[in-house]
Formats: sequence, C-alpha cells, structure tokens
Amino acid sequence: MSDISGSTIIAIVDVLIGETAPYGDTYIDHNRLVNQQKLKDLTNHLVDRLHLNAKYRNRVEYSMKQMGEDAAEFLGYMVEEYELDKFVREEE
Repeated sequence: MSDISGSTIIAIVDVLIGETAPYGDTYIDHNRLVNQQKLKDLTNHLVDRLHLNAKYRNRVEYSMKQMGEDAAEFLGYMVEEYELDKFVREEE
C-alpha cells in the first residue's frame, strides 16, 4: 500500500500533465490541448478502475461489497456534482 497522500499525488499529476485551461494564444493553447489529452487519458483510466470496482457492489463478501458500494457512490456523486448527464444531453 502506498503511503503517499492524496494531495501529494494530485500535485505530482498536476506537474506531470501541465496547464490545460485555454490561454488565448494559438501556440500556448496547442500545448494545453496536448496536455488536456493527457488529462483525458488519465481520467479515463481512473474512471475505468472505479467502474470496475463498482461492479462488486452486489457481492456477498463484506469487503468486496464495501469497495463496490464506495466506488458506485463516488461515480454517482461525480455525475450529480458536475451535472455530467445534462452536459451529455446538451451535445446530442
């Protein structure tokens, strides 16, 4: 088990990925778009891990069920907090 804190991991990832917000300059924004792709790749990987864990929410083994419920709850929180379902519908 890793003893690195969540905030340290976030700080490291921020340094590794770099800025992603648009700046208004073509050259800078091109680099930030490349960084955004890295952010999307990482996010996809992390969400996939949570999604896989969420599938354990109906298991009878307590620890597996606990892990699954926690992951499912967090995924639900993300959809609600960031209104992801509304954003997807707007694009259709």
